[in-house]
Amino acid sequence: MYSCPTPSPLSAKFEGSFAYDTVKDRLPVILTKTIDTVHKCISSYEDKFGEDGANDVKSVVGQLSKLRSEMMTDKPLNDFRDDLKDTEKWNAALERLKQDEDHTPSHFKSPWLFVECAMYRQITSILQNSKFMKDFDPFCQQKSVALEKSMSGASVLLQYLQKYLALGDNGVDLARYFEIFLKASLWSNKFDLSLSAGVSHDPGSHDPVQVMSSLEEYILADETDEIFQCLSKIQTSAAKDVRVDIVLDNAGFEFLSDLCLAEFLLQSKLAQKIHFHIKNMPWFISDVTSKDVDYTLKQMTSSSDCTLSEFGKRWQSRLVDKSFIIVPEHLCQYWTLPSSYTDMQHLDESLYEYLAQSDLVIFKGDLNFRKLVADLSWSSDTPFKNALGAFHPSPLCSLRTLKADVVVGLKSGRDLEAEKDDANWMVTGKYAVVLFDA
Repeated sequence: MYSCPTPSPLSAKFEGSFAYDTVKDRLPVILTKTIDTVHKCISSYEDKFGEDGANDVKSVVGQLSKLRSEMMTDKPLNDFRDDLKDTEKWNAALERLKQDEDHTPSHFKSPWLFVECAMYRQITSILQNSKFMKDFDPFCQQKSVALEKSMSGASVLLQYLQKYLALGDNGVDLARYFEIFLKASLWSNKFDLSLSAGVSHDPGSHDPVQVMSSLEEYILADETDEIFQCLSKIQTSAAKDVRVDIVLDNAGFEFLSDLCLAEFLLQSKLAQKIHFHIKNMPWFISDVTSKDVDYTLKQMTSSSDCTLSEFGKRWQSRLVDKSFIIVPEHLCQYWTLPSSYTDMQHLDESLYEYLAQSDLVIFKGDLNFRKLVADLSWSSDTPFKNALGAFHPSPLCSLRTLKADVVVGLKSGRDLEAEKDDANWMVTGKYAVVLFDA
């Protein structure tokens, strides 16, 4: 039986850590860009709403600037004063943090996960308390640019999906195709606007199989076969529709790759229902919201690229026939809380029970991984199951490129091999893991 003491949370109080660098440098840059985005709205809001509109935008700019200053000078974390549905839960979480720490919670002293989530929640709070900007997404333009840049790469991946569909059941190596689309979804996670502080990168239009073959050596733990065997076993024995849930991460190329994986699962009959979990507010710059889902499919259907247009229309139809389901936002509230998933069962029993009805839950990306393992400084050879603690509503997997200095599930010594290759191996998105817990 594997056992080890519970490690400490990642925190900016450890100078020189990635958390420290993030709170010191990257988060203030994100806030600066957000302030600039809002400031550019002054004239348009003045044209639309008069002087009240201009003053409202200026007030938002002032409050965002204050938030940035408080972060940079390590001021205490503030309560949330708005009428959003999760406000009570956020303030309760802050109160628990105050009780757990021997000092006043602040940006550099408290757990990094809480601090980073709180920044995005405070941005929403400031906008919610405004008069005219309640529904404003300060990251909308960055996501739109990223989506536009990703279309050519997405078209290539979709053409590969078309080739699979044309084969029918004629001697198809189903496990191989499953691996291709699962790993396309995995590696698409490299394009994260929060990691790059909003700078968009073009995923390119290279052949997806060639690209993934070249990246295979950078997967530090790969339990793809176990995931396939799990779904195959369920598919052959289930007396009901097989359901797969995908807890989404980034919009743009990653979401398009997730949709490709979902389409493959349906076409291969490994699943009959795909449930997508979104964020209920703008989050970590590029995370998928309901508006992003609508905008993505609209851009696809109106594209001059026949492949993009065809699949855009197909996926809109799947939302109608319920083979694709966007999980209602009231069940997505937990994704924008600062709590780890170990606490979900007693903090959000309805979501936990919802996930328990799934046959496989796929967690995408770095933030979901950090919450799965409670953002603690685990030894890299800690078994995934151990780091999950009490969280196990259903069979689950994590598809994640490494962008924070925490990882589990590696064989002993694998971390040293990666570090020898790249001193920053844990934080650049160069390396990845595919982890599974049955």
